[in-house]
Amino acid sequence: MNTEIIEEFRATGGRITNPLVPEGIRLAVLTTTGARTNLPRTCPVAYFAHGRDAIVVIASAYGAASHPAWYRNLVTNPQVTVEVPADSGDLARRTAKARTARGAERDGLIAAMAVESPIMSGFVENEHREVPVVVLEFLEGPHDDAQPMTDLEKLVAEREIRAAMTRYCRGIDRLDEDLIRSAYHRDSYDDHGMYKGDGYAFAADVVPKMREAFESTMHFIGNSHIELDRDVAAVETYFIAYHVLREVTEGRRLMTFAGRYADRFERRNGEWKLASRIVVLDWDEIRDLGAANPPEMRSTFTAGRRDRDDLVYHLR
Repeated sequence: MNTEIIEEFRATGGRITNPLVPEGIRLAVLTTTGARTNLPRTCPVAYFAHGRDAIVVIASAYGAASHPAWYRNLVTNPQVTVEVPADSGDLARRTAKARTARGAERDGLIAAMAVESPIMSGFVENEHREVPVVVLEFLEGPHDDAQPMTDLEKLVAEREIRAAMTRYCRGIDRLDEDLIRSAYHRDSYDDHGMYKGDGYAFAADVVPKMREAFESTMHFIGNSHIELDRDVAAVETYFIAYHVLREVTEGRRLMTFAGRYADRFERRNGEWKLASRIVVLDWDEIRDLGAANPPEMRSTFTAGRRDRDDLVYHLR
């Protein structure tokens, strides 16, 4: 049913004739990022306008006893995309930040909803749970969906996404907090296994741990699959990360992680950065390293450093 509604919505500029949609309901199409999969998830939602720069949606799930999946998604990743009918008769596609209204604000929105959309206000009643009332605040003006991305725009977007990926890798290996942060939006989310939380703060958490646990690290990224949708990109990138363990015992040990970065990139203010990341582990191992080359040979090379005194920071 949802697929049919979305197809008609997009084909008609938001005019719905499906008899399963109650008369008097205003529909939008909402795209969230899957809380577990990190993939785009799209569904129709009822809404009412909240000033010029926001709309309000209700996580009713048709009266179900639990919250709908799209609400759980936006709690984890509050950056969403909304398609709403425009005055021109076409669709306006907007990037928005979601937040759940509470207390007096929630009560006020429900009261306004009763006037604006009496049918929709009935969705708030549920004997099993408090139905979330969600405000979607627009972050920028509407996109012109009539103009698809050109090949040049796609090439530039892919280049900038890969540049953010390589900045991240250098930042991790050189223990450079600022460089790691440069790959993330300030309100991003990161799931790195033992760390789950604010992507922008990830750098401050990971750098001291990497410095303490490992003598050196080296991150390689491989093939990337980039699916662009204007200002949003779903990106899968293969990686192998090598970590030389700090140990008191004799010899050296190597920890290897191989997996994929499942990323959602977003372009905001002209910059492509990570909005969310989930690290997928495919295989790992710890093994003994053989003897290093003789010191007299190693000393002939420029030694790598894990700070801004490393040679690469002084190439220009």
